[in-house]
Amino acid sequence: MTRLQNMVRAAARHIIRADAVIPIVLRPARSEDFAFCVRLYLSAMANIIRDLNLDVTRQEENLRHLWEADQVQIVTLDGCDVGWIQIAVQDSTLHLEQIFVDAPFRGRGIGTRLITDLIDQATRAGQPMTLAVVRSNRALKLYERLGFHIIDEDDRKFYMKRERD
Repeated sequence: MTRLQNMVRAAARHIIRADAVIPIVLRPARSEDFAFCVRLYLSAMANIIRDLNLDVTRQEENLRHLWEADQVQIVTLDGCDVGWIQIAVQDSTLHLEQIFVDAPFRGRGIGTRLITDLIDQATRAGQPMTLAVVRSNRALKLYERLGFHIIDEDDRKFYMKRERD
């Protein structure tokens, strides 16, 4: 296992705090979890894919290229898979690659909890945290509320960073 893989696994183990109200647990992804992750991705991104006139098949192919099981954790609630998160460490920065929560479980604070726990972990490690978000994604407001600011942009995405505390 590479140093990066070890750092990502260590990061995922520290995301869930014992004092948490939401009883979520992360488990390492397996190759067979890809179908679940694709379903959540396409479901959550359906409006964005439509609005940007993107090809669904191409989006799935892109996800297959970016999805690395050793960086992915499956989010479970009461033993049920409800989402997934992909994180990587790049140049001493914790980078949130992807985060998706299944529609029936959205609005319960699961995504916020995952991100705030990542922020806590990055803070303990003295690392900044980065992410990219599609311009029209409602999560932009959440990221801003959690202290991320836009550092760059292109025609489709904002690139955001949260400095270490």
